[in-house]
Amino acid sequence: MEPFAVALHAISRAGKVSAKRVLVTGGGPIGLLVAITARAFGAAPVALCDPVPARREMAGQIGADLVFDPTKEATVRQAMERTGDGFDVVFEASGAEAALRQAFELARRGGTVVQIGVMSAPEVSLPANQVMINELTLVGSFRYADVFEEGIRLLASGRVNLRPLISRVFPLARINEAMALACARNDAVKVQLDFLQTI
Repeated sequence: MEPFAVALHAISRAGKVSAKRVLVTGGGPIGLLVAITARAFGAAPVALCDPVPARREMAGQIGADLVFDPTKEATVRQAMERTGDGFDVVFEASGAEAALRQAFELARRGGTVVQIGVMSAPEVSLPANQVMINELTLVGSFRYADVFEEGIRLLASGRVNLRPLISRVFPLARINEAMALACARNDAVKVQLDFLQTI
């Protein structure tokens, strides 16, 4: 529920996403959850951009309409061809400066960029003229606020399914193995510990 709450809060910071063209940059757990949540709230199409093939594949499995590799030169052109003039809302969930800069390129005129990912550098450059000329809105989203009950209701109703994001479940006795898989950052999205499972 905790990472799902982060996604719910980010969606609320963006305002209404129903029938909006949404892009998520970063296909880690938060980015995937934002894509799932945007879809549940009626966004279409929902796209995800990540350099890791396994994350793009997972994005397709959880219902993303489009996936892009941000390292390819044709990414911006392909995105524009698929959306017409860019995305209404771009959620930057990777924390990479290059992804933030690309978010401004992929947002349509008058669009919104929601920054969720924590940047590795304390300060990054901002294309101020691009923000001004295209009348873009930049919104910050930090963790969550009063969205846990909403998240529980969405899961209980079946409107949102988070099970595909659980890569492996381990008993508590195998915590070291579970932590190693979670820290490897390869194909695993979320690794879960089951306190009732013994083997």
